[in-house]
Amino acid sequence: MLHAREIRLYRGLADACRAGLPVGRALRSFSSWTRDRDIQALAAASEAGEPLAAAMRRLEPGFPSWQSDVVAIGEETGRLDEAFAGLAQTLEERRRFWLRLLPKLLYPAVLLNLAPFAFHADLLMRNGLPAYLRAAVLTLAPLYLAGAAAAYLLRAVAAKPAWARRLPVLSTILASDFMRHLALMLKAGVSFPKALALAGRAAGLSEEDERLAAAQVKAGSGAGVCETLGELGLLSRQEMASVEAAEASGSVDRALALCADMAAERAQGAVAFCGKAAANLVFLCVAALLAWRIKDFYASLTSQRLDTLMHIQ
Repeated sequence: MLHAREIRLYRGLADACRAGLPVGRALRSFSSWTRDRDIQALAAASEAGEPLAAAMRRLEPGFPSWQSDVVAIGEETGRLDEAFAGLAQTLEERRRFWLRLLPKLLYPAVLLNLAPFAFHADLLMRNGLPAYLRAAVLTLAPLYLAGAAAAYLLRAVAAKPAWARRLPVLSTILASDFMRHLALMLKAGVSFPKALALAGRAAGLSEEDERLAAAQVKAGSGAGVCETLGELGLLSRQEMASVEAAEASGSVDRALALCADMAAERAQGAVAFCGKAAANLVFLCVAALLAWRIKDFYASLTSQRLDTLMHIQ
């Protein structure tokens, strides 16, 4: 998700290529201070004369296929520096998206984890620490199980682009990834039909996706970028209007990159709103439960005192 290793690697390789250093030497230098076996294998393969893209394909899933495809294009066109820089920039944007998003989800997660300890606070005074901790853990266990099930379900849906298309936030993230990868391919000089296929695979679209297949047919028949992307059905009307204007001026890659940034911002805003709403909901539920426990505690205490007074009388 955060791609720190790949970003450092591709940034270093881009700088090395611009400085005129051989890729194999740069990889060996990079692997000298890291214990990453994949990078060491890349260095050995490159020094042995093997194309870097072929070596990366052998090391999947350490290096996803879309990354090796971009490197292969850079090797074919002699623009490896731009290929590496484009890969690093794409991964940096993805990393920045998640790093901005995760802190916004931290507050509801912390509140949810602290809630059982506050809810069972009376057990600490009445039954001691072991009973208090046991009750808190038994309350957290179903919450963690429900969270794990929700995460699994979300990953399963995200892995099925046909399903992800129908969910607002996931469809926006899917469109953002697709546009970013398509912009990278076009900037690297890849033909539009090939860039469309590579971007679809990089974004997670299956080759069996009917709309992607229809878009590839249109692109292969010579249809324009806007017409082809309209067949794909991932972009909004505003994004399609931007692409149409950019196609007329020959700046499709820049327009797609800008639309990808704006789509990522929309997804961040939607998830942040859901996180704040969830935090407020958890807070209200915890407050209601605590109020109920306090009321129950004082009702029990009052009843005990009344029973004591009646017994004395």
